[in-house]
Amino acid sequence: MGADLIRVTTQNKQEIHLTMQAMALSTIFRNRHGRFHASGVPYALFGSLRPGFLTAAGLGKGVDSTRRSHAYFAGLLRRIQRNRSSLTLAASGLTIAALAAATSPAACASENRAQAPAVFPSVQMEGFELQRKNFRFGEFSGWLKRDGTWHIEGPVRHNGLLCGTYEVGVRFGIGEQECTNVQWISDVTYVTSNEQCNNAERPHSGTEIDDSLVGQFDAISCAERVIRCTGTCK
Repeated sequence: MGADLIRVTTQNKQEIHLTMQAMALSTIFRNRHGRFHASGVPYALFGSLRPGFLTAAGLGKGVDSTRRSHAYFAGLLRRIQRNRSSLTLAASGLTIAALAAATSPAACASENRAQAPAVFPSVQMEGFELQRKNFRFGEFSGWLKRDGTWHIEGPVRHNGLLCGTYEVGVRFGIGEQECTNVQWISDVTYVTSNEQCNNAERPHSGTEIDDSLVGQFDAISCAERVIRCTGTCK
């Protein structure tokens, strides 16, 4: 009987490996609260395996432990064959869930916004008519000209080893002092795009022409700088 058990076990080692894989995968599944829990799939298919393994390993008591171990493994192989399709599906599902949980944080998007009121430099006067308005967004600076041309530049720092793609854009509006109660008259237009990895900081600089701003130049009093990140963003 021992020779038969060895032969059957060798022929079905793929099924036993599949069982162990499903049990191992079940231990890495997380619930929605982020805590580990064991999946009930292997138990539902094969019941509790611990008593049989203890007996098969020689840890059971009594003179019939060897005979019981032979019977246990033979029964286990029969159950594996009967439930092979279900086990394969369960293992595949657990693998997909684990991969999704591991990769989902990387597929995110975020925005960082800052508003700034227009600065009216006297050096930009031509024929008593202002030709350019400047804006300061912390480390970023920008300007808008009467012909609708605008420019933005500044540094963007990436946190983390994995990569993210950063874009910088601007929109303009008409509001009260210090950019309160702003009515935005243009959409955000992005003029830079850089992929950044490994805690890198890169300068972003871009220029655009928006003809729709020409007739509203004198009324424009506020601008908003937007940094958009896709990928691994922190």
